[in-house]
Parts: sequence; C-alpha cells; structure tokens
Amino acid sequence: MMPRKDVISWTTMITGFSSKGITEKCTQLFKLMPEKDSIAWTAVISGFLNNGEYEEAFCWFIEMLQKAVKPNSLTLSIVLNASAGLATLNQGLQIHAHIVKMDLELDLSIQNSLVSMYSKCGNVDDAYMIFKNINAPNIVSFNSIITGFAQNGFGEEALRLFQKMQNEGQEPNQITFLGILSACNHVGLVEEGWNYFTSMNSLYDIEPGPDHYACMVDLLGRAGLLDKAIDLIHSMPFEPHSGVWGALLGASKTHLRTDIAKLAAEHLVKLEPDNATPYVVLSNLYSVAGKKKDGDEVRMTKKSKGIRKNPGCSWIIVKDKVHSFRAGDQ
Repeated sequence: MMPRKDVISWTTMITGFSSKGITEKCTQLFKLMPEKDSIAWTAVISGFLNNGEYEEAFCWFIEMLQKAVKPNSLTLSIVLNASAGLATLNQGLQIHAHIVKMDLELDLSIQNSLVSMYSKCGNVDDAYMIFKNINAPNIVSFNSIITGFAQNGFGEEALRLFQKMQNEGQEPNQITFLGILSACNHVGLVEEGWNYFTSMNSLYDIEPGPDHYACMVDLLGRAGLLDKAIDLIHSMPFEPHSGVWGALLGASKTHLRTDIAKLAAEHLVKLEPDNATPYVVLSNLYSVAGKKKDGDEVRMTKKSKGIRKNPGCSWIIVKDKVHSFRAGDQ
C-alpha cells in the first residue's frame, strides 16, 4: 500500500505538470490534495500561465484569495505576467496595490513583472519609473524595459537603454535582441538593425532564431527592400515559420508587390491551412492592383475550402473575472 502523500510530494507532481503547461492534470492532482498551501496554488496558476490560459490563471488567483490563502512573491509575479499577457491594466493595478500592502515592492522578480505588465498595457511611463527604482537591474529587468519601449513605439529610448545595459556590464541574450530589432523596426533604422542582427553571432555568439529573422524580414519589408528580405529568408538555416511569411505578406501589401504577396501567401497557406488572412490580403491586393480576375480566383478558392475569416475577440472584467467573447456570440 502506498504511503499517504504529503504536501511537498503532491506539489512536486503538480509543478512537474505545471512547467509543461499540462493544466488538466495539474487541477486533477490539486483537487485530490488533502492540504493546499500557497505553493500548491502557485504551481497550478503557473501551469495556466505556461499554457497561455491567462483568464484561468486570474480565476484561480481570485479563488486563492477567497480561500484566504496568502500569495507569495512568486504568485504575484505570475499573475502580473498573466495581466501582461491579457494587457488588462485594471487587474494589474489591483495586483500592484496588493503588492504594496504586502510590502513586496522591492522584490526583484516582482519589479521585473511590474515593468513587463505596465509596458504591455501601454503604460511605459510607470514601467520606466519602476525600472529606475530597481537597485541592481538584471538581464530580465533590461529586457523587460527595452522590449516595452520597443513595442510601444519608443525605439530610440530602447536603443539608449541597450547602450546603458552594455555600459553596466550586462550581456545581452536572444530576448534582448528581439527587443532591439523591434526598436529598429519602429524607428525605421534599417542599417542599424542589420548591424545588430549580424552582431548577434559575430560579437555575442548568439544564433539568431526564427523570431529574429521575422523581425528582420519585417524591417527590410517596411523599407521596401522586399527582394533582400526574400534573400534573407532563403538563407535561413531552418524552415521559416508563419511569422516570417506573414511579415513578408504585410510588406508586399504595403508596397503593392503582388508577385511576392503570392509567394508569401502560398507558404502561409501550407503552414496554416485554416487561416483566412493570406486569402483576404492577397485577394484585396489583386483588386487594388487592378487584377480583378486573380482576386476573384483567390476568393473562390477560399470559399471552396470553407475557410472563414476569424471573428473578432473582446473581453470585459465583471466582478473580478475576465470574460471573453467573439463577434456573433449571444
């Protein structure tokens, strides 16, 4: 007969599934636990975060508070990241207030999560204020604020912080360069972006990943250098993902290059056969370019395959709960 499992062994099993985002197994084990402490609650909430189920992470956090279980710094950091994932500033503000009450404002992991949350909610002023109050910012701190500035269109500030980071002896990583390339994209610094991209390997021994290539394709494409973008795609040491072809398709639309749009759309359809976007963009581009017959053919192909445009999705917060709904829902 198996000995009765204690809280630690239960939590260890939950954490194992949580780290892989296997939320169904997490919740099953959690409900079987004879005693549930803050670590167990945090492990389940973390599982939802890892699986991108941000609304569920919030629901479990609210239930945790209703059960009078005191969250720890890791719990609060996780739900801040869930708030960042949803870009729900209201929820983030409430969690921040909870952090102040618990006197955890100087916890580095929480500070980093606050920077990320405020940035992703579009509040870069508060994000930067928190960043400036971090005593010894680490690579996560710098990545959070650099990415935040870049994503909100403040490319020059992001590049300035990258220089500050280097001056303080912090070594950049792959995430840093995603932020830097995004910053160059927003400001339109093609040559600088290319230099940063090539320096990843030559100066920092960092292999660019698919997302770095997607950023560069987007940067080159926005500048109208679509042929150079295609050359870069052909030079990739791995198969381009949908983000790469999506960036090329978007640039083709902007610069009215139906030939390249057709190429990008064909690859996107192979990777995401149920995605209506390449059909819609290509057919609209053909219409703008005066190629009505080609546009009609694309629309007929889309219709014959039964592909529909994805409905828009919205969310509201009611009584501390996030509700999502799609266009056409009753």
